[in-house]
Amino acid sequence: MTIDEMSQKYEKLNAKRKKLIEQKMTIDAEVRSKKKKLKELVDECKSRGYNPDDLENELSKLKLKLEKELEDLEKNLTEAEEKIKPMMERIRQ
Repeated sequence: MTIDEMSQKYEKLNAKRKKLIEQKMTIDAEVRSKKKKLKELVDECKSRGYNPDDLENELSKLKLKLEKELEDLEKNLTEAEEKIKPMMERIRQ
């Protein structure tokens, strides 16, 4: 290999190295950004009273709570319908 060939090869390798350094910096910045976003989400979960390490269990609890509230609402609406029904019948007479 001649000096010129070695010089060209060095330039190509150096350009590759610079490109890799730039790409690593981009990746590092993205990782920092994602870590910051993750921390914000974890903090938000905690501030709302949820355990971010056990979200599946937290969702299960919320689902059960919602099902209970829907059952209660249905019961209350049925009771209200039963109470209003005689009044509506009197009005229609």
